[in-house]
Amino acid sequence: WQDQRLRWNPEDFDGLSEIKVDPNVLWIPDLMSIQSAAMTLLFNSSLPVSLHHDGRITWKPRVILPIICSLNLHLFPFDEQTCRFELISWSHTELQVTLWFQEQVEELELVPGLSLDAFDRNPAWDIKETHGRQYKVQHGCCIDRYWHLGIYIRLRRGSLFYIVNVLTPILGIYTVTLMSFCLPCESSEKIALSLTSMLSLTMFEMFLMEVLPETSTTLPLLSFITIFTFCASFVGVVTQVIALNVCFRGSYLSEMPGYTKTIVGQMSRLFCMQMLDEKEADDVEEDAGAEGDDATYVKRCLTQRTRAKKVS
Repeated sequence: WQDQRLRWNPEDFDGLSEIKVDPNVLWIPDLMSIQSAAMTLLFNSSLPVSLHHDGRITWKPRVILPIICSLNLHLFPFDEQTCRFELISWSHTELQVTLWFQEQVEELELVPGLSLDAFDRNPAWDIKETHGRQYKVQHGCCIDRYWHLGIYIRLRRGSLFYIVNVLTPILGIYTVTLMSFCLPCESSEKIALSLTSMLSLTMFEMFLMEVLPETSTTLPLLSFITIFTFCASFVGVVTQVIALNVCFRGSYLSEMPGYTKTIVGQMSRLFCMQMLDEKEADDVEEDAGAEGDDATYVKRCLTQRTRAKKVS
């Protein structure tokens, strides 16, 4: 900025054209960000100010600016976010302080490609695009207008960490959960496999809760995959418990209720299977009685008779 009162002739001071001054002895613009979470003045640094002989003052302090940014996490961890923050002079109107970018442009004109030379890059995010605008705004509390500098930054999340440590294990658990439905119904290891998948998914869900911000506007697709896999594991456990209960409860050929016969009969058509009629069931029951009512033998008899019926 310019201060005409602080000019001098370098020839009168042995060619001295620039000096360093403590910022506390000069006027400093009271800039702040509207989107800042702290709502404090932007520049509170003790770095010296460069004062030039023509009244031009240059000050480049380093600033850590926490801002509030709305996030869309639908495509996490492959998401892109656009954050905006505005710099204003809190107490000086448009007639007292004019804010502009280093590249002089007209009001509301787009300033593409802001300089990132002094920006410390974060390995978790890649900056894809930056631009800015300068404009005047009249606040509801005042009749005067104030200059605003709007800065827009488009960020892309670094996804390699999440692909290796989150996405790949979850997809592996999802595949194992689906394969568990291919195990025989009398296999008790199916329950252990499904329970292990549920516990693993619970662990990854807790990790996602720590990584992701708390928001109810959008949920990432990864969370839906985790919830679906968890529900599939839960259904697998419930169905396996029911199947084992039916398989090992009393006699293998105990009388089946009428409503169960109706339901199973309708489902057999969907899976292109056939049910034994009463005569065939009586023959299997006689064979089972001769072998001591062994459940494994009965199942083998049922399988052989079903295959013979299909062949015939």
